[in-house]
Amino acid sequence: MEAKPNAIAIASLLNQICDESPDWQTGDNLTFLTVSEGAFRHLGELVIKERRDGLSSFGLGRQTQWGAAMFLVGAQAFHRSDVGPFTYERIWRMFELVGAGQFVKLEYDALEYGARSFWGISLLRDRRGHRQFQGTMLFHSGGGWLVLEAACEQVRRSWSWEGVRQAGLDDIAEWLEAQLRQGRFPEGPARALENEDGRYGTAPRLQQIAEARERIIRRGWVHDDPAKILSTLREANVSLRELFVAPSEDAAVRLLPMLFSIGPQHAEERPGSLAWHWSISQSRMPRLMIALPDHVRLPEAPLEVERCQLHLLGAQAT
Repeated sequence: MEAKPNAIAIASLLNQICDESPDWQTGDNLTFLTVSEGAFRHLGELVIKERRDGLSSFGLGRQTQWGAAMFLVGAQAFHRSDVGPFTYERIWRMFELVGAGQFVKLEYDALEYGARSFWGISLLRDRRGHRQFQGTMLFHSGGGWLVLEAACEQVRRSWSWEGVRQAGLDDIAEWLEAQLRQGRFPEGPARALENEDGRYGTAPRLQQIAEARERIIRRGWVHDDPAKILSTLREANVSLRELFVAPSEDAAVRLLPMLFSIGPQHAEERPGSLAWHWSISQSRMPRLMIALPDHVRLPEAPLEVERCQLHLLGAQAT
């Protein structure tokens, strides 16, 4: 059959990619695979040809191999995209393929088998147990970094990193959706997060960042300057890029001010002072009122402290 050489070429190319990525091990994030533009294009063309021949005529081994290759093509397509939406249509457009449509069950199963048996990757699932194929590809892509940065900024403003670290993936995905509905994201990231897979692909990445942040705190690597944190990590032979599973070291460094109370945005958020003033109520009884500033900083608070709580007459303000 003419299609058989395609299967041989796919096997050869997958093995070549693994050989050229000596630091990558089965189960690692696919971000750390070395995949050239030429290899990505060639692999994409091969999986498209195999799909056209029809997976139903293949044996299980060949279907699984196709699934492994297709999963990598999807992850690499997302790797080359800063913002979404992260969909199959985006993958096909990279190969000038229009109207390829969704996968059928056999193809979805082949994707899952290939991801698990070849790459050592388990698919993300939502609260209902539904498989999140595009979300898993996004998680293993290293792409969509602008979406992740926007999500990290919202964690800084509206949640806490300890909360993210302790939350489940469903909880984080639902929080992202709530922030989206409130209009908290710029247009590009918002477009990516409108898709459930986009939210489920971003949720575990936020968890990774939260765990990495905790490790930096636990090891005593926190400083008041991102450059100092970076030099301390280098002295400890730790890569910030690998710690954050980032596409580059510069991209990883941009996250540091969102994780700790450092950087220009925190310098602009100067703490104010409490203001007292008299107020005349409708009953014309004077009352002494307190006005809180937008930002309150405790002088002895370490850099990793994200927020404090003030208790006033039994009420609580954050």
